[in-house]
Amino acid sequence: MIPPGPLNNRVKPGISSAIYWEVLFWTEYNSRSDDLSSDTFKYYPKLRVLKLSKDVLVKFPSDIFSPLTKLTDLDLSENSLTQIPCNLPSSLVNLNLNENPISDETGCGRDCLSPPDSLENLSLHNSNKGVFRRKKFPRFCESVPSIKYLDISASSLDSISSEDVAPLCGLQRINLTSVTVSHSNGTCQKLQFEKWLGDRKIEMIGSITAAKHDPNANCSFAPTNEAEEIYRNCTYKLHYQKFGLISIVVCILLLACILAAILWRRKRKRSTKKLDLENSSNAMVTIENRGSDGKTDEN
Repeated sequence: MIPPGPLNNRVKPGISSAIYWEVLFWTEYNSRSDDLSSDTFKYYPKLRVLKLSKDVLVKFPSDIFSPLTKLTDLDLSENSLTQIPCNLPSSLVNLNLNENPISDETGCGRDCLSPPDSLENLSLHNSNKGVFRRKKFPRFCESVPSIKYLDISASSLDSISSEDVAPLCGLQRINLTSVTVSHSNGTCQKLQFEKWLGDRKIEMIGSITAAKHDPNANCSFAPTNEAEEIYRNCTYKLHYQKFGLISIVVCILLLACILAAILWRRKRKRSTKKLDLENSSNAMVTIENRGSDGKTDEN
């Protein structure tokens, strides 16, 4: 559903149909960050897909996405964002930040990424373009086992290591197309990183190019203790989440069984009571019939 105008003429409460919209595209409107406020999306409580791309947006109010409790897909590609928005919806599954000059400072008072636990796909293609030149692998504040796909293609990195990807123990695919590493020991870093991915059956799209190659480098492929510790903590979190989900399902099934048993007992009790009443009624009829037969015999 496409709105009737750009952000600075955004839908007002008078358009009642807005509350039913599930998909909203705002592209190439040349909106400014000043056009955005905490109330911008409060009229769209049912939005599942939101696209704000090909614009000049630089930042967002920290609570701008708070009303979007059902949002699963957010596309902020091809803007001028230097920070990843704070307080993303806990329902978010897909986040597209391609073609943004993301810097080291990611906002929210932290210099690391803290995506919601629901996030499965994160795209940061060419996210260090422009003057900011982040040149670092995305750094996560804590383990994010939910992420299954990560795109860091077309990135120029100073270095790369297994510690960078260790917080993503649920990762299944990673796009490394046109990724370059400028570190003097880049060849070893590339080989160690790719071995880490291979050992964990993570599919690699493309490959890393080491800008500086040392043919005499003595590379160690063993992961560091720090990487192993980070990965181990992530798997604990993943197992805990799965256990929590299984526990919820088991509890629901158990409650359903208990409810079914209660309903069955009530139904059986009603059936038994009805049968007793019928038997009692039949007994009364039999007694009355016998009484009538006795009187007939006396006559």
